Amino acid sequence: MPAVIEEITPNVTTGWQRQKYEGTFARSLYIFTKKIISPPTTGRRVTLSRNNADERWTVEEVIDTNGMMRIRLKAVDS
Repeated sequence: MPAVIEEITPNVTTGWQRQKYEGTFARSLYIFTKKIISPPTTGRRVTLSRNNADERWTVEEVIDTNGMMRIRLKAVDS
């Protein structure tokens, strides 16, 4: 489905912030699209294909406002 994607990820690869981190990190992604008939449910795992790669995300929130949808996804990396 056509959509606008906004990824909320801290930039830790530039300048003095370049460090090696160990642990678990979460990334958030917002998808803005027109209203869809069967939106994903909160807590469901979904696969997002972009940049010729498949990524696994968990649906955190789905908001339907005036014919537009905002879907917030979360991924955990280690």
